[in-house]
Amino acid sequence: MTTKEYRIAHLSDLHLSAEYFPERIHTVRLLFRRCQELNVDHIVITGDVTNQARIEELNLFRSLLQEHSLLDGRKVSVVIGNHDIFGGPYYAEDVLKFPSACQSADYDAKVNLFYTTLKETFEGATLVQPEQPFPFVKVFGEIAIVGINSVARWHGVKNPIGSNGKVERKQIESLKALLLNARMKNKLVIAAMHHHFQMKEETDIQSKTKQLWRAFESATMKLHKKKKLIKLLLSSGVTTILHGHVHRHDQYQYKGIRCFNSGESMLAYNNALPKFHLMIFRGAMVTSATILIGGKKEQRLENIHELTSTSQRIKYTLA
Repeated sequence: MTTKEYRIAHLSDLHLSAEYFPERIHTVRLLFRRCQELNVDHIVITGDVTNQARIEELNLFRSLLQEHSLLDGRKVSVVIGNHDIFGGPYYAEDVLKFPSACQSADYDAKVNLFYTTLKETFEGATLVQPEQPFPFVKVFGEIAIVGINSVARWHGVKNPIGSNGKVERKQIESLKALLLNARMKNKLVIAAMHHHFQMKEETDIQSKTKQLWRAFESATMKLHKKKKLIKLLLSSGVTTILHGHVHRHDQYQYKGIRCFNSGESMLAYNNALPKFHLMIFRGAMVTSATILIGGKKEQRLENIHELTSTSQRIKYTLA
């Protein structure tokens, strides 16, 4: 277990678009600056860095990393999200056309574009197959970060709007090879992916519109075959999962693994402030903090959690 302090910031769902949402550029700058003020060792960004899966948006994200000296695999790890492959409808009239737009998207070409545009962030990563960016693993002392592509391919019934998730069989086999490698022994293993294992229960759903949207969200934002994936992660000693996809800020226990959702890094629920998770690893203790961005005064909230995995026991607690 690591004895030296190691700080990881977890961001997600930045949905950058200079054309449609130029104000988000400023928020990303605030997020990156806050990470630097907190002396973060590594930033993990769990997908949807773009809004429409356009090269211009990827290049914008790249330039923002570069601007903050973060275009570096030692400092940043990024995994792909569904918006980075399929994009999303912007105008109301686009909604009905969106399934056919998803069908025509070249899935493999989009994954390759993501990789080649952000290639510096993959430096230092171990890949099972060269030029196949997912899954990957990076090792920093006694901490290992495993990056997974959880975006399902388009399917007329199972994934009509590209937002459902699935880790393909081929990637599962590659994951096994990475996780069971001898160099992973006694590492604190963190998995980073876009899709969630559990959706936060809402207590304020009153209107029929909100209820319908919640039902739609549940049907179109699933992670398929998650039992098989979680079984592999558990048996391989993964203790922590970082994800986004659902625009909520949350953490929860799923089958013995502590999961963190930083889906409000840009689009905060109920117009709240953007926020992200900060984890400070120190020996057997992990401090989990929520960092709020903006407002009159940025806040830091601490939470106490305890995690038990098949290989080791980690406590999420106050510093």
